[in-house]
Amino acid sequence: LFPASSNEDLFIAWLEVGNLWQPDVVFYRPDHGPEIASRADAARAIVAAMEQPDSGFHRMPRTFLMPDGGEVLVYARRDSPLLAEAPRPALSANATYGGAARLLGVDHAMPDQETLDLTFYWQSLAPTQGDYKVFVHLLDPDTGEIVAQDDRPLFPLIYPTSQWQPDRWLRDQSVIRLNKAYNKDEITLRVGLYSEAGRLPITAGDAAQTARGDHADLSLPIR
Repeated sequence: LFPASSNEDLFIAWLEVGNLWQPDVVFYRPDHGPEIASRADAARAIVAAMEQPDSGFHRMPRTFLMPDGGEVLVYARRDSPLLAEAPRPALSANATYGGAARLLGVDHAMPDQETLDLTFYWQSLAPTQGDYKVFVHLLDPDTGEIVAQDDRPLFPLIYPTSQWQPDRWLRDQSVIRLNKAYNKDEITLRVGLYSEAGRLPITAGDAAQTARGDHADLSLPIR
């Protein structure tokens, strides 16, 4: 067993019974293999603890294969991106990207005048060829120019898009820093998915947002 931090600088370490509270993600190889053969009893005890309803962990859908063919299971804290039930975002979007992902909507908050906290809700539909990133662009509603952005991989350690399975709900959080000069009546966001192969096209949408080609434009009230 070994945990990975959720920080940008990843670290790997052996997990002991006394520090189960520390990791965000735990990887476990059931057949133990050479890596943890000497720790098999402790590993089984820790996994049994994580399987308890009040442990704070749940098993993720993604698994890994070691070079020798051994399977590695993944456990994550319950504040992982996977949701147990369909979300109800304040702003609905329902934009479908290439048959692989559906942007269900977004919640937002402004803890101060220069910070925009965003929570996007996705539904995975099918795995993609390669792992995709999300781009979130804050636009000037008058000119359409990008004034701030947040581009990054979607859940790269736990549930990358190449591993997506149908009908799972996910929560993705983003923070955008607003320029003091952004004195607008509303917030205009442009959201899309891309990889080295290009952007995923939008194949369906609804009237709550504007979907064009390979992105969805969302309008949020300033609050």
